[in-house]
Amino acid sequence: MGLFSSLFGGKSIPATPSFASLFEEHAAMGMLKQQAFARHIGEGDRWNADLDAGTLSFDNGYTVPVQLLGTESLLSQTWLWSWANAQMGLPDAAMSDALALRQQGEDQNIAELAQSQIDVDEHVDGYRLALVACGVLGRGGFYRGGYDNGAAYLLVQDAPPLDAQDEGAMQLIGAINRVISEYEINHRAMLQHLFRQLGYPAVPDRDDYTITLRSGEPLTIRFNERDLIAGLDSQLRVAAV
Repeated sequence: MGLFSSLFGGKSIPATPSFASLFEEHAAMGMLKQQAFARHIGEGDRWNADLDAGTLSFDNGYTVPVQLLGTESLLSQTWLWSWANAQMGLPDAAMSDALALRQQGEDQNIAELAQSQIDVDEHVDGYRLALVACGVLGRGGFYRGGYDNGAAYLLVQDAPPLDAQDEGAMQLIGAINRVISEYEINHRAMLQHLFRQLGYPAVPDRDDYTITLRSGEPLTIRFNERDLIAGLDSQLRVAAV
């Protein structure tokens, strides 16, 4: 992700094809969930995580159940899964999501999910791993709790489902734009996954098309000659009277 790639140097190793495919499948939907979760948090600024109780609380009174997914160190430039962090001493029940991902990683030979510690670079970081976790496990979002020289990624266990406001044209445009501006990804395949997950028809193989959202808003998507998204637009046209 851009935030971390600007901080981290050194040799970069591409993500495995299996993880890259998972990210392609879940990135946009995960970003849409993150936007919705941010709306629910509202003005909450200060945060506190009680990992024994499995809760994340904010100073505005908003509290959600969470599990620790893992931690990211800005000093060592590494990610450590919660199940590999012996110092935390968490019971399996408090990190069952991370353990489920490890099992999938072992079963499908996805190193990023199975290895206890991995290097953070422009191909793999905590944000990418958390977006994938939300999609694979069906979670409604996550929280990146920053602290000195690192961050904890907390996977929300019971976030409100997306509603009409969360799936509006501006929200979709925001989520899509963030993904394509910060990550190298197959734009058309990413949209195919997003619209399928939202229950819309498949994205046609055209350079310019418009989809009507459940809100009634049109969303026009334009691709360039390299099959990259060149434009996103939504304009409600008022019929003449």
